[in-house]
Amino acid sequence: MPIMSSQSELHTLESLHKIQSTKLTGTPIVMRKLSVGLVLLVFLSLLLLAFAPWQQSVSGVGEVSTRNPMHRPQTVMAPIDARIKEWLVAEGQWVKAGQPLLELDEIKAYYLDDEQLNKMLAMRDAQEAQITATQSTIEALEAQESAVSNSRDYVVPEAEAKRQESQFKIRAAQQKVLANQKELQTADFYEKRIRKLYNEDLKSKRDLEVAENRLVKAQSDLTASQADLKGAEQSFQGATYSVGKSNLDVDTKQSETASKLAKARQDYAKAQAELVKLDNEIVNLQERQSQRIIKSPVEGRLVRANVYGAGQTIKEGDELGVVVPDAGDRMVTLFLTDVDAPLVSVGRQVRLQFAGYPAVQFSGWPKVAMGTYAGRVVVIDAVDDGQNRFRVLVEPDQKAINSHQEEEWPEDQHLRYGTQAIGWVMLDEVPLGYELWRRFNGFELNLKKKPPPVNSALDNVKKETDGYYAKTGKENGNYDKSKKFGGIKSKVGKAK
Repeated sequence: MPIMSSQSELHTLESLHKIQSTKLTGTPIVMRKLSVGLVLLVFLSLLLLAFAPWQQSVSGVGEVSTRNPMHRPQTVMAPIDARIKEWLVAEGQWVKAGQPLLELDEIKAYYLDDEQLNKMLAMRDAQEAQITATQSTIEALEAQESAVSNSRDYVVPEAEAKRQESQFKIRAAQQKVLANQKELQTADFYEKRIRKLYNEDLKSKRDLEVAENRLVKAQSDLTASQADLKGAEQSFQGATYSVGKSNLDVDTKQSETASKLAKARQDYAKAQAELVKLDNEIVNLQERQSQRIIKSPVEGRLVRANVYGAGQTIKEGDELGVVVPDAGDRMVTLFLTDVDAPLVSVGRQVRLQFAGYPAVQFSGWPKVAMGTYAGRVVVIDAVDDGQNRFRVLVEPDQKAINSHQEEEWPEDQHLRYGTQAIGWVMLDEVPLGYELWRRFNGFELNLKKKPPPVNSALDNVKKETDGYYAKTGKENGNYDKSKKFGGIKSKVGKAK
């Protein structure tokens, strides 16, 4: 009650204008209205921002490279074990493709003889002469083999003719033996009759002697004809053996000739093999001598020499230097995590920031960014690089550049190979409120359209570029687990 009375008294005093301090310490009406207006403005701003468009994006770190592998920095490797003799160019000098860069000296004992090539060429001439002689021997033996084969047509028929002649002699001797046997029978009958008549004194002694002589002569003729028959039979047997011996002699000569011919052909094949081996050694030696001069693989500038003074020993495969070609169609290689890579598809816009070029990038509002450059995704690797990162190739957005909506990329002399680049791949637009809600709750990015498969994306790039497109690191031979890209080691870390 005392408090109530005191307040009523104050109001009474104020109404009577007797106390003015309470009015002076109160909030002015203008400030009250201004405060309410500010609160409403902030509330409306937050409400508008909640529905404002926000550009989702994924970021990656990479470097400047080029689409064509032949336009990337080329590492000059040592083809042989050798010793440095002389550098023929200086670092920073522009060289043409095939221009000698470095001269080497041999260190292996087998290649130290300067006359080795001439000696091997002389050995080759001698080997060719041996092959020619062996070929002549083969031709002579082939002719001899043909002659021996043809001799059968003459030697064997001759022996067969002699055998037939002996057969005819046998028949004649047999006829003669039969005739002499008949003559002997007649002589014996005649001698017995004369002897009987002589005993009866009907014939003289002379007649008996004549009959006895006739009998003796018949016996002698029979013995002689039998001997002739036996000789004829032996001659026939010998002629038969001669026929077999003639065939055997021809077969023996054919076997000997065939053996010599096979040996000659074996020597010819061996000589040919030796010639091929010698030719291979000569070619290897000539190639070895040509490798003593290290030549530039491409036209470009020698930017780094890893070996210096004369007498320094190098091994096969050592890096001697790097030749950087004139910049071609430049691209940026970005590395995205395995979480972000599935959200990216070919054709997506990319905002790029290059090292050495100040820039301000608002990932949600790329149009207000300053100092960044426009690009588009052209290739996405189908496999990771061994560290759960996927390589994305980005080329300049020529359509936007040609229409003067975007600036040209920096010139080649300023934007060199290996320059670090940061890229933001633009995805879909969503309300800012949704984006904040997504981030507060830890949800992943979502896409309105499903990204096409990597293979179909590459096919689209082939169609747009008439079959010419950037190959992956495994396809162009520059794939390396240590992140060597185009001959330059990537120093960037894993994209976050």
